[in-house]
Amino acid sequence: MSTWMYQFWLFSFKTAKHWGRGPQDWTADILGFNEYHQKRTIMTSLPGTPEGSVSTPASYPTPQEGTTPNSRLRLGLQPSSLCKWSIHCTPVSYQKIPSPPPSINQELDFNDEESWPVWPNNPEAGVFTEKLIDGIENNHFSSIQANNLPITTDQVASAARGSPEELLKESIGFSIMGRNERLLEKLLKDKVDLAATELYPFHLAVSYLDGSQTCCSIIETILALQPLSLRKLFVNHLGHTVLDQLMICILKSHTSCLPFVVDDIFKRDKRFEGEDVSICGRWDADSDCVKNLLAHGVAGIPFEWKHMFCHTSCQTICDCIGSIFGPPWGPDVNHPSGLFGRRCTQCGAKLQPLPLHTLILVALHLSVSGREGENLFGILACLVCLLRYGANPNLSAEISLKALIGDEDVNGCSHRALDPLQLAEELLISLKPAWSEELDRGWQILCNTLRLAKADTSNDNRSNIEKNEKVADEYVEFWGTGERTAGIEMYLTGNDSGTIRCPYQGQDHTKPFGDSKILGSLWAAIQTELLTYRRLKEGDPWISPNFDMRVVELDLMTGQKLTIPLLQNGMIRPFCCCGNFPGAIATSPTATDATTYHFSNLEDWKRSTFLYNHEERYDSWYYNPQEDGALDDGL
Repeated sequence: MSTWMYQFWLFSFKTAKHWGRGPQDWTADILGFNEYHQKRTIMTSLPGTPEGSVSTPASYPTPQEGTTPNSRLRLGLQPSSLCKWSIHCTPVSYQKIPSPPPSINQELDFNDEESWPVWPNNPEAGVFTEKLIDGIENNHFSSIQANNLPITTDQVASAARGSPEELLKESIGFSIMGRNERLLEKLLKDKVDLAATELYPFHLAVSYLDGSQTCCSIIETILALQPLSLRKLFVNHLGHTVLDQLMICILKSHTSCLPFVVDDIFKRDKRFEGEDVSICGRWDADSDCVKNLLAHGVAGIPFEWKHMFCHTSCQTICDCIGSIFGPPWGPDVNHPSGLFGRRCTQCGAKLQPLPLHTLILVALHLSVSGREGENLFGILACLVCLLRYGANPNLSAEISLKALIGDEDVNGCSHRALDPLQLAEELLISLKPAWSEELDRGWQILCNTLRLAKADTSNDNRSNIEKNEKVADEYVEFWGTGERTAGIEMYLTGNDSGTIRCPYQGQDHTKPFGDSKILGSLWAAIQTELLTYRRLKEGDPWISPNFDMRVVELDLMTGQKLTIPLLQNGMIRPFCCCGNFPGAIATSPTATDATTYHFSNLEDWKRSTFLYNHEERYDSWYYNPQEDGALDDGL
């Protein structure tokens, strides 16, 4: 029964993922279920759904020993160690020439997705839900005969037809997990109230992030159609925020950290939800290498498959942070974290970190249980990105280092109020001898970045809640010191009130980095690095020579200006003190927006996916739901 349930999950996943192109019916032969036998599957609920769901496995099935001689599954089958990536770009107007219709008798090569034609008529969303019910009724997706099951599939199908709201929820869930943006749009247009489904779609989207194909597009699709759901569903039934889910995404993709470490509620789980989807495009739930794990009873992704917190993963995380906290009506970025929480065994105090504390603890796990070559550039990018969107480095939380490492003092309380910098400094003192030179440098940079951010008194009251307040009409002026010459200087005029007008659509906002020019420059440089560099082959450096971490370390110590090649050689266009580039989409600028000339190495088209920036989605940010009384003041 559990094997059949897993097969139904993969059938639904594949149907959602490829809806609109390729096979219209996924049978057991096409899915490969007839090539091996599975013995058991441990099942739990759909990720993000509090009640149980028969359609989503939490662990891989364990097959019977051995595989057939002609099986495509081979021991030792592993994914490439090299990432893929997505490239945000601006739509180009051109006269379309229709493609010739596919041959009627043309047979699909199921192993070559690139050759799959688009369906002549893309059906409505209701057809997708019918496809799921039809699969249950006909059982054509499974290698198990229906009469061998302890249930009657006809009754299951009948029950599904009698629960259209539940079926729609499951359909939305699979469209999110399959990252099918068009299908999700059609399903959400059925006027479903996501807040009433208990689906937690943003958490689910983050669990199945794919930076090589969709990046932040699924989150943006949900926001465009149901913007109010973000605040209502920012915290899920486990007490985890969407930002917490992004932190889990980093840990599951780049460390050997087990679920119970981040939250005791996961103490029975052996793997994180969504592990079978690589954030940097190296494997998916339906990849042959993952099927190989299924065939040999391996639960979870082997640590050997993972690599350090790479640029594709980092860019995806940062883009999602911008999508979530960028809208003026978005949630408060300083909302307490639901991860790494503890309870003092002496006084009973709840020890709950804030977002920047959680980020520092994620950096800790990358340092002690991450892959070789980890340098914390990705954590630095996330830190500056969070500061950009209002995270307050001056806020303290009750933290017990002993409790976090399982060595709490039984003779008294071991917790005390620490801000993120104090936490990072204590970790640096405690664990520095065990770290590589690159990790030590990364921690020094993190500490100095937090130190500069704390020095700005304007940070004290910084919060995304301020975005809903009317701010002064002020401007930023830009001067360059010459094309391809010494770095860019930024001059602000009339901004004593702590607000500026960003060149991005002329919108007002608080100064995210106070009067610090170096932090704005650092964010602009980080974005440019992510937009222009990837590791193309084994042995290539993880960071380009244009973003020299050794220079960053020295420059942050002085706190004056950055002298890395990106800025020193005039490779970056003028930018706002918030790090935005004039005329660019704030959350996803393009390489053209950021660079003065072409020096990107992302031209490997077999590893690239182009994503159009939809400006109309960002236009909707400046509709303020609070003005219409649509937001609850308590949220």
